[in-house]
Amino acid sequence: MKSCRGLLKQTLNPPKRVLPISSNPIARWSKYLTSWKSTDSESLRQFSVGVEGCCSAFNATSTMRTCRFFKTEYPPVFLSLSKWEDIEHIQQRDEDSTNIALFGEDAFIKNVNASSPIVALENFTNRSESIFTVRFPTASRLVVGHENKGGSK
Repeated sequence: MKSCRGLLKQTLNPPKRVLPISSNPIARWSKYLTSWKSTDSESLRQFSVGVEGCCSAFNATSTMRTCRFFKTEYPPVFLSLSKWEDIEHIQQRDEDSTNIALFGEDAFIKNVNASSPIVALENFTNRSESIFTVRFPTASRLVVGHENKGGSK
């Protein structure tokens, strides 16, 4: 697989037809999600997920859904973004949605156990390996880089 010479945006144009959130199948999952609830499940509760990138609505909502599915203790933190409006083409809800995603590195540092190791995942890099071949510590701070050449410095 050849590496890309330049960073390419995933979405150059807004969607042609914007559906109301109530009937939008991509956003319908979040209709009743107004806060992040800790669960008693043993899934990935000890993980705190920080995401570098994910500036498009599709990637951001996929990240939130994935964290919800794996029942992480805290909502995902978008490290390089400061507010909802920084996510391209995101549909804002009328309800308070401040508790389903966090923004900025400070939120990531504040909401995680400082003694937990940081685990950085990166794709689209030379010699990247499958996440399924990696053993994670029991409690971790997880940072995920997504775009070509991954997270920022």
